[in-house]
Amino acid sequence: RIWRVQHKRATKLPAVALDRASTQELVAALEHPNTCVRSNAQRLLVERGRNDSASIALTVLTEMSPSPEARIAAGWTLHRVGVLPPLPAMLGDGSPTVRKAAARICQTGSSGPADECVARLSECVLSGDDRTRLEALLA
Repeated sequence: RIWRVQHKRATKLPAVALDRASTQELVAALEHPNTCVRSNAQRLLVERGRNDSASIALTVLTEMSPSPEARIAAGWTLHRVGVLPPLPAMLGDGSPTVRKAAARICQTGSSGPADECVARLSECVLSGDDRTRLEALLA
């Protein structure tokens, strides 16, 4: 048997067609609540390669989005297209998941302003979140 379990008050999200989306629409799709939409938007942005307008929009999204998932996706997208994400801002973020993702980006060999990143990583080591602390130590 195949069971379909769904919450009684689940919100139905409209289908998103990303195949013909512009760069700005793909950047906006990184804030979508559905993980599959965010992943596909990120993949398409990476496939399109480095783009100045996308880089600016992704940097703004990384710093200003209310969604931690969108900030993480934007940071990794910047990293994957070869643009340095705003690591000091991400390492100082209020969300432990964003700080953990920024520490992982630091582990990949990318580095921002070294002094500021090291200072922020040191703060992450002293933070209360164990996973963030571990990622900062590994970086």
